Amino acid sequence: MHFICVHGVGHGGWCWDQTAQDLRALGHTVVAPDLPLTSLEEDAQTIIDLLDGVDGPKALVGHSYGGLVISKAAGTRTDIDHLYFVAAIMAEADEIFLETSAAYPTKFSAALDIHDDGTFTVVKGKEQESFYHKCPPDDNFLLFYCAITSVSPRPS
Repeated sequence: MHFICVHGVGHGGWCWDQTAQDLRALGHTVVAPDLPLTSLEEDAQTIIDLLDGVDGPKALVGHSYGGLVISKAAGTRTDIDHLYFVAAIMAEADEIFLETSAAYPTKFSAALDIHDDGTFTVVKGKEQESFYHKCPPDDNFLLFYCAITSVSPRPS
């Protein structure tokens, strides 16, 4: 199986490193690209372009916002064998990410600072609680993320 693992907002392909290593140990191929995070359409096109170069069984894995990306990318294809949503959002094509997530309050949504221009950041100091509340504080993954001062602004 060829897995394409898609990160959420404020992350990159690096967040799939351990998962990719585990899947490769089982004999699968794995790609975890960095999305441009410029628009849902451009992010989905990144995945579509990767899919064009893959022969054989394919699986898309999306985390958080990545769920929207894989949904949009999969909607254009008939050759995807599996879709996996990991703490991900599934929305109809005409729904807007922030509006959809606002209907289902979580620790994550409570920690968002939504700006007038439609972008958002995570309130400083809420990173672990919002993203990694079950990770041990000494986990390298958590330390890497917390070294980032804020989540990159993301268009809604």
